[in-house]
Amino acid sequence: MLDCRTRSHVLATISPNNVTSHSSGEPIPAASLAAAAGRMSRWVVTALPVVLLVAIALLNPGYLDPLFSHTSGRVLFVFATLLVVGGSLVIKRIVDIKV
Repeated sequence: MLDCRTRSHVLATISPNNVTSHSSGEPIPAASLAAAAGRMSRWVVTALPVVLLVAIALLNPGYLDPLFSHTSGRVLFVFATLLVVGGSLVIKRIVDIKV
């Protein structure tokens, strides 16, 4: 367990105000850090369904057969794909900060 002095020192060290660029040594603005985190979350949220689909297909090939062989499965697959793409575009608009 960290005592109060150590905890406050650690928090001050990792706070966004103390993040500096490696090349220039100047502080990176908090908005830029938030935008970078948002971009990363966009890629994770977009890639996660694809990675899971591939993993399930490799681990248990017959498990996804109803998704691609039945009409209702195809409709649900297209709907899910549209939701993922739409969610990615929404996150992109949220993260796109004009300074």
